[in-house]
Amino acid sequence: MLLLLGRVTSYEYDPCGRLIKTTRANGTVEKRT
Repeated sequence: MLLLLGRVTSYEYDPCGRLIKTTRANGTVEKRT
């Protein structure tokens, strides 16, 4: 379960189109494993 806290400013996807990283407005980076 992915909790979205704060504003997400960017998303990064792997070549298969899966979300692997989000970047928050405060600079926090969360990676999905």
